[in-house]
Amino acid sequence: DFHLENWLFKQGDLKLTDINILWKDFSKSKADAADLRIESMQLRNGIRQHELDAALYSPWHQGKLSLFGKFSHRFGGQAGYWRDWLGDFQWEVQQLDLGQFSRDFEIPFKQLSGVLDSSGSIALNKGIPDGGQFKLAIEQPVFQQSKSNQALEFGRLEMEAKQFTSGKFISLGVQRFAWLNKNQKRGSAMESLAPMTFGWQAPKRDDELEKFSFSSAKISLENLSLFAMNLPIPNRIRQMLEQAEPRGELLDVDITWAESKSNIPLIGGLLSGQGPKFNITGALNQISVKGYRDIIPSISNLSGKIITNQNQGSLKLNSQNLGLVITDFLAEPRLQFDSASGGLTWSLKNKQWQIGFDQLSVSNPDIALIANGNYLIGKEKTPDTLDLSIQFPRGKAGTIYRYLPAEMSRDARTYIEKAFVTGDINNGSLRIKGDPNLA
Repeated sequence: DFHLENWLFKQGDLKLTDINILWKDFSKSKADAADLRIESMQLRNGIRQHELDAALYSPWHQGKLSLFGKFSHRFGGQAGYWRDWLGDFQWEVQQLDLGQFSRDFEIPFKQLSGVLDSSGSIALNKGIPDGGQFKLAIEQPVFQQSKSNQALEFGRLEMEAKQFTSGKFISLGVQRFAWLNKNQKRGSAMESLAPMTFGWQAPKRDDELEKFSFSSAKISLENLSLFAMNLPIPNRIRQMLEQAEPRGELLDVDITWAESKSNIPLIGGLLSGQGPKFNITGALNQISVKGYRDIIPSISNLSGKIITNQNQGSLKLNSQNLGLVITDFLAEPRLQFDSASGGLTWSLKNKQWQIGFDQLSVSNPDIALIANGNYLIGKEKTPDTLDLSIQFPRGKAGTIYRYLPAEMSRDARTYIEKAFVTGDINNGSLRIKGDPNLA
């Protein structure tokens, strides 16, 4: 029902100056009356063309609040309904008290507070953003959507962004995103993330997002982790980030995500059997993380390129001074390689994951090896299957056993350890096929 709005936009010209409005919400018995002053407002209307220029003062902000719009409403649409508008809008607001605003108006947040400054412009096309740019800064922001969610808190947030649209896909290019942690003093150096772009397909009215994308030329894992620590994440994830201390960079990251009726991004769906469809590409540059229990292995100086989706993926290694601590992978959990190259692949076949080795080459003072083959992870009643061929261009015989699969039977590994004690191996080979536990 837009009777009042439609009536306003049917008038010829309206001009108001120095108007005081006493605003009171009578649905709230203890609500205070608010003094809203319109410094100036001019509305010019044609048959379908409209122009609005307003400046006002309210109890919710200090300083300036101005709005300018030049737009038309679509044929057959309602002049007072913003989803029917096509045109350009500009705004500037200074020191908007989000806490006071949220107490006086119904908003979809359990808790919202902070002081907002923002300015920018946006084009609308039938209610959908169609190009623009803006900047905002929020002092001491707190967001909490519901009682079941933890509050999201920062000392300060700053963002500058551009919006653009291609067909039904809406994109937001964030050129600057910086923050202070909630306990940092004002004036401290701010942490920041590199420029990034978010995109989503415009949902049908009252529907949820079904398609989402993200891209960035460079992401610092250290800064990303610092930002995540300010989010309302579960304690176990917080502990994981604190202990893992991720370092390194993700380069040329591109992520697309699609799921019907999803709350994107839905991490839980990714980990379930009925997860969303996604594609991820990017490069890893000297990634390092400290091990966390048996969930995250310890990794240092991992570099390469990754391509993956919900069914398959690959990692092409190009690492120098690569360090790994991985339990139940090779007989020796602590590994250090001067170089590592070649490919790792993974794919889901008949509800079983298969890991492939494509010219996977590693070397250190003890050994140089090249591995080819695949490892099929078994089901409850089906054993694992390993088909692996390893070439040893060189190696110290007494260290070979350390690089054998942990899934091999202990007897087989012990035999190799005791059989090869001293000496060097040149152009050796090893073939393993079948259930690795019976090797």
